[in-house]
Amino acid sequence: ISLLQNYSFILLAFSGFFTMMGFFVPFIYIVDRAEKAGIDKDSAVFLLSAIGIFNTVARILCGWLSSLQGVSALHLNNIFITAGGIATIFSGMFVSVFSQWVYTCIFGITCACFSALRSIIVVDLLGLDKLTNAFGILLLFQGIAAIFVSFLAGMSFFF
Repeated sequence: ISLLQNYSFILLAFSGFFTMMGFFVPFIYIVDRAEKAGIDKDSAVFLLSAIGIFNTVARILCGWLSSLQGVSALHLNNIFITAGGIATIFSGMFVSVFSQWVYTCIFGITCACFSALRSIIVVDLLGLDKLTNAFGILLLFQGIAAIFVSFLAGMSFFF
């Protein structure tokens, strides 16, 4: 509970909450959106696979980048979260096969950094001794956002 009095932790928790508000939406709805835009089923399904492929490779690269001298895991995380959010905003404006492929590549890479660097950022900001408790509370914030927002995004998708 004392973590909730730490300003850095509160910012990190709200960052995770707001990030998770949009994190799962592309995974859930990208195939349906692509099909509604006239993209054939085979290409639409592979868009989801492309996110996973790029995400897997990018997690390794983000971990490596964050270990380099002079690279801040927090700054790297913030840059990639912002880039992923901007790409998600524009992904609905340009719905073609090419633009959706570009989006899946960008989103797969950017969301990888959020996942891969979360525990490193907690240790950098709060220390190794608070990792377990802090990470648990962060997952609570993120889980609440993921449960409610994915449902709400689905409601808005069909209206």
